[in-house]
Amino acid sequence: MSRTGSRNTLCGRPEPDPISMSHPGAILDHMPVDATHPAALNTRLERDQYMGGLLVLQWSNLRYVLTMNLAVHGPMTIKEMIAMLTEQGFTTAGRPSKCISDALRTERARGRVWRRGRGLYGPGSMPRSTEYRIQQRYLELRARAQARQAQQAQRRQQQTGAA
Repeated sequence: MSRTGSRNTLCGRPEPDPISMSHPGAILDHMPVDATHPAALNTRLERDQYMGGLLVLQWSNLRYVLTMNLAVHGPMTIKEMIAMLTEQGFTTAGRPSKCISDALRTERARGRVWRRGRGLYGPGSMPRSTEYRIQQRYLELRARAQARQAQQAQRRQQQTGAA
């Protein structure tokens, strides 16, 4: 097949020539800058996203919250983890059981979580520095979720008081 009249494009941009790809970071020069592009979605969310008043957890945030919950509360089933996330003011972006099992698969590969049986997971081991970093993110996320819940409770109280 010949390419006559048009060049291949990468998200509307001309395809980079192989010579300019000589250094490892060269692909970053050609990455799309649009925030909605799938390649840009791997970055950590800068602003909180809420669904039904619950803080939406994705990627590392979801993994860290699940890992800390298992470390604190011991072995749990997927159902119990979903209930605990909701109780803590969190939700997932997709189907909760799938998102949680995918997140735990990554944590299992790192040894932070052990699979005890079908749908049953327990805490693993991790270096102290990793545990500290995960705990700090967990506490930050819990504080954000609690602040949102308090804000919603205050708004409901004002609405009932005004009526």
